[in-house]
Amino acid sequence: MAKVLRNPQSSKHGPPVSYKTPYKTPYGEAERPLTVPRNPRTDAQIGARRALGRFAARWRKLTDEQRAAWIVVQY
Repeated sequence: MAKVLRNPQSSKHGPPVSYKTPYKTPYGEAERPLTVPRNPRTDAQIGARRALGRFAARWRKLTDEQRAAWIVVQY
């Protein structure tokens, strides 16, 4: 992590990625190298992604009232 002295920004510009550090840290803005997440494509990971896809497809079919009711039940 490297402290950055320039106008505020939070995005990707080439290989470095700019970001704001968490509140109450002395760094302000910083940069880190771009890292590509590993994607091992394990059976568990594929299954979890399929389940999330099925859930998302069903969620999109709900009305606003049905979504609000579901949220209330969860909390």
